[in-house]
Amino acid sequence: MLKKIFIMMSLIVSAFALTINSSYAVLVEKSVTFDVISIHEVGEELRKVVTVEENMYEKLSAYTGWDQSFNNQNNPYPLTIKKGSLSYEGRLSHRYHLTWNTYIYTLGIKFDEAWSSIAFYPNDFTIASTNPIHITIGQGLFSTSNRGMNFNNVIGSYSLHGLFESEIIDENGTNVDDVSEIPLTSGTLANAFDISKVGYVYFEYDANDLFDTYIVLNGNQYNLGQLKLPGVKELNREPISPGIYYSENGKQYLYYEFVDSTSQVPINDQALSFIDDIDNVKGFRPFVSMNLTDGTYVFTDKLKLYAAYHDGGNGKAFADVLFPMQLDDLLAIEMEYSYRYQYYWGLNYSPWATRKIARVKDEVVDMVNTWQHVTNWMLSPALGIYDAISTLSGWTSGETITPVTDLNNTYKNKYLETINLAQSRRNHDALTMDQVFTPNVSMYRVYLDTLAEFGSTGYQVHDDIIILSATYKYEGDIYHVGYEDIDVVTGGGSSDVVTELERLLQMFTDFQTFIASVDWNNAFTIIIAVVVGIVGLMLLNPLILIIKLIFGGIRLAFLGVINLIKIIFKIPGQLFNLLKLLFIPKKKNKYKRSYRK
Repeated sequence: MLKKIFIMMSLIVSAFALTINSSYAVLVEKSVTFDVISIHEVGEELRKVVTVEENMYEKLSAYTGWDQSFNNQNNPYPLTIKKGSLSYEGRLSHRYHLTWNTYIYTLGIKFDEAWSSIAFYPNDFTIASTNPIHITIGQGLFSTSNRGMNFNNVIGSYSLHGLFESEIIDENGTNVDDVSEIPLTSGTLANAFDISKVGYVYFEYDANDLFDTYIVLNGNQYNLGQLKLPGVKELNREPISPGIYYSENGKQYLYYEFVDSTSQVPINDQALSFIDDIDNVKGFRPFVSMNLTDGTYVFTDKLKLYAAYHDGGNGKAFADVLFPMQLDDLLAIEMEYSYRYQYYWGLNYSPWATRKIARVKDEVVDMVNTWQHVTNWMLSPALGIYDAISTLSGWTSGETITPVTDLNNTYKNKYLETINLAQSRRNHDALTMDQVFTPNVSMYRVYLDTLAEFGSTGYQVHDDIIILSATYKYEGDIYHVGYEDIDVVTGGGSSDVVTELERLLQMFTDFQTFIASVDWNNAFTIIIAVVVGIVGLMLLNPLILIIKLIFGGIRLAFLGVINLIKIIFKIPGQLFNLLKLLFIPKKKNKYKRSYRK
């Protein structure tokens, strides 16, 4: 029994009072038919009178349920119009024409990429003009913007198809005792906007935590009875009507979201993300996905993400961000992380520094930082020229957001190891592969920065990588999820200990590969190489002068230090002489005077 299934799977065990109590009308696909029997000239090129032989104003009023005060002239209602095997884009509006003092239904139809329309009036009506046009109750005024139109093609049988509100009445539906009594759908959640491919689910709060639940599928109403819905108790919110009923791989599902109490959109006007105007869906909404066939459900109150550090080599640091669904694309992400530099291969570290980044889709940056460019030029002319060519050509640049598509077992194991090492350092339980890599996940690599500076032998990214916001496209819709709606588990790591010699050897190897790839038999290539060489020598000349100045300064400093040492060593002797002069009396010489006689 369906009711027993939901009683078993419900988490709600105690009574509570919802802060909101509302009911919803059902959107039902309705159709109506009419025939254009003939078409008549009225003396104007783009206007004709068509005969339908029935009161179409009255028929359209019954079809739409709109009263005479209803006016949607500036916002026509979308329709699908069928004529035989052909389908056309259509629209329907109602208004009061103040000048003509009459009500009008205007049916728009798009023939050959140009809009045409038929106007229907509640009574016989005459349009006052130089040649007055008289329209009877069984006729309509046809107008078009297509000067090359063949008006004979307008004649035929038409059917209109659109979604209109209708009240839920228990007696009009089929009471369901088992989910197998509900037909499977031709579409899935991705087709939620198309009512012909999925069913819409409506909830009306009754009492004692129970909701009257109805599924409307292909114009038929199925009454599921009163259900306790997961997520309602936890959030103290009502589910949004309509939810979506769909089937996939032979199993039946029910999907619903919860009202956003902070939204400026009135609760009764809030609609599902999959079918709503994107202006009404500003961010992430908690949702429940029920497997009606198996009697299980998943309640998601926050967007669950994982982020693990990835070493890109040569100082490039990335974070691989795992989403629980297959995104159309990651458009932007804002992150904050801490890092520090290693010295003497991990024997010493710099203090932690915090950095905030904002990356957007198709953003391209140079991933070789300033210090690396400087060292390339200082260490070797060949490396300097190669570095300049690489930078100017964009070889050292890369996109800051890229999808990771090859999620093989080796990659997954390394990713899980990074996460669990961080979990261990936090004294949290380790996660399993199935917990992290659920079905239909998607992974994106986000560039953090190139962390390399003078004297460092590597770097370390802290375990706590914070995701401040994410903007992504999913099932055709765009979502912006803020920090408060994101639940993220992260793991940091350290760069591989790569010596400068190894890095230089790799650069020499890359340079040799570049030289080998050049077609030296091509005269144009030779000319370019000569020009690049001349420019390189011109650039090297001031660099050589700078190096000479540096080494000249070092030489002067060395000589200064030597002289200082000499002076220091002379100080004890000078000091001794001074003390000797002050404290040891000098001997007096006695001279004998001699007198000459």
